Amino acid sequence: MVELKRTYNCIKGNFMVELKGTYNCIKENFMVELKRTYNCIKEGMTIKNICRHLWGKVDGKGSRRISIFLTFRCNLSCPYCISEIFSTENCLKRELDGKSWVTALNRYDRDVYISGGEPTMHKDIWYILQNIKPSLQVKVWTNMAFDIDEFLDKVTRPIYWNASYHPSSGPPQKTINKILKLRSLGKWDNYGEIHTVGFNNKVVKEFECAGIKLNARDFFQAENNETAESVLCKHYGFFIGPDGFRYVCSSKMLRGLGKRENILTDTLRGIPTIVKCNDYPFCESCDLVVRRITRKEKKCSKKASP
Repeated sequence: MVELKRTYNCIKGNFMVELKGTYNCIKENFMVELKRTYNCIKEGMTIKNICRHLWGKVDGKGSRRISIFLTFRCNLSCPYCISEIFSTENCLKRELDGKSWVTALNRYDRDVYISGGEPTMHKDIWYILQNIKPSLQVKVWTNMAFDIDEFLDKVTRPIYWNASYHPSSGPPQKTINKILKLRSLGKWDNYGEIHTVGFNNKVVKEFECAGIKLNARDFFQAENNETAESVLCKHYGFFIGPDGFRYVCSSKMLRGLGKRENILTDTLRGIPTIVKCNDYPFCESCDLVVRRITRKEKKCSKKASP
């Protein structure tokens, strides 16, 4: 009876911990989404466009956009980038060509979010942007390193942008000029976000003087000697690596861990909303923003997976 009682209390205790963690996750993400929705309404967006802007095209099963990472190559070398931690590893150097990406993405009726690395370094980037089905919304996250004139010459469809300014890219005026040029030509929608690292008053003021809102954020980086912990995190969509395989998150993708379906040959399966991960804090910064780390569960004795 003693053992039975102890077992019962253990099960009850763990259930309450899981329940509380799930509740906090839902509450936290609800407040984040509510704030983002409010900002979009304030900007005058329709409800239909708000839903598509925040989450991508949603079907009856609740599917969202597909996030693809065309390459992990980048023209910059930022010390806070997680690829620096795993720089000695084979960070998915195999990259699908443009025709393969277009064929795969056009099989699905989901909007496409393109990231990297710096996605515009992919040799077929303009072919990919131009040939994804016109009915799908395409959004690109870039550090604005690309040639604006080349883009204007080769891509005629609407493209939505998120941009980032990094100190290693040099004076901010170059980035500002490119954004202003796209805006003047009607190629930059008013809902594109521009992010920078940390908070530098001088940089923020330069963007503001040009009429561009700059969002300052801290980039997270774990040290190699840190011990991994177990957490609960929330998934928002499908993460497809440069090799065409789906991964749980960007940081595992960088290490080639936990391959799921292949977008070329398999059907993408549904994903759980909340999952347990044993690799925190070995996360890519965007994982922390998109997936919302919610709760440390317990210390793990193991180191992060190589």
